[in-house]
Amino acid sequence: MCVLARNFRSHRACNARRRDSQVLSGITSCKAYRHPFRGRSASMEMMMAKRVKTPKIQEIGEVKIWNEKLRVLVSRYPAGGQVFVGLEVKETGEPYTDLSTNMRAHGAEVADDEIVVKTWSENEHVIKPMLQAGLFEDTGKRVPAGFAEAQVWRFKSAAHVPAI
Repeated sequence: MCVLARNFRSHRACNARRRDSQVLSGITSCKAYRHPFRGRSASMEMMMAKRVKTPKIQEIGEVKIWNEKLRVLVSRYPAGGQVFVGLEVKETGEPYTDLSTNMRAHGAEVADDEIVVKTWSENEHVIKPMLQAGLFEDTGKRVPAGFAEAQVWRFKSAAHVPAI
């Protein structure tokens, strides 16, 4: 239990984040307030033992968007095993955007060499440069994603597809 939860008995967000952070990354601090937890309970130990190993992230290329050099990173989502594609600022290593969205976990049928691309909102300006970079091609397939429709792209090179 974190210090705030023990003192105020109302820090529900910390307890939820603790479970998520323990399972996903093994971090033992409260994400909301950046304070350490006191000890580990038996349930926390069980969650740590069941923790899923995160697949390796690899760089497959670069793209330039708005005078910013970005690295194209690929991996796999832990839930469903669909390919993850993200962009990261080359100079600083800061995340720029997540290009893909995990729709396989919600029942979408996507091949292992395909990604479901979020093409709306903050990703609109990324779509054209990414296709011009030559790493992906649009398959023409569309997948419903809430109130929007996501595009399905395919890797042009099988060497860029991360291992399952």
